[in-house]
Amino acid sequence: MVKKLLLLLAFSVALFGFSKSVSNGEIMGTAKCPVCNMDIHKYYKTSHAVKHKDGKKEHFCSMVCLKKGKKAGDEVYVANAKTGKMIKAKSAVYVIGSDVPSTMGAKKSKIAFSSKGDAKAFQKKHGGVIGTYADALKE
Repeated sequence: MVKKLLLLLAFSVALFGFSKSVSNGEIMGTAKCPVCNMDIHKYYKTSHAVKHKDGKKEHFCSMVCLKKGKKAGDEVYVANAKTGKMIKAKSAVYVIGSDVPSTMGAKKSKIAFSSKGDAKAFQKKHGGVIGTYADALKE
């Protein structure tokens, strides 16, 4: 079973040239998505985290699950796909609708970066449109 999963992951990386997985990324909250129970490390590069007003932190596998668990006033973070570091979502530059498959059945993939230059380099290779956190939430 493990061999099949590794083979599938290797095939996905070869096909798309991009892996959503990060083995040692910073986890804010638990290592499993509180909505769907998926492993955060496996989908780290599409993950979003929140810091609630009461200080509690939760880490979601995707924007789909974030929308289900986010509350008004939460501070939202997203994984920088280039560095793996968590950055504030409102300052992130997103590539929306690239050829990288979406997570959790979203209509379009949403990959975030801390700089427009990194987003444009990714876009050149994988397509999609440049946008903001607000744009990504709409999709």
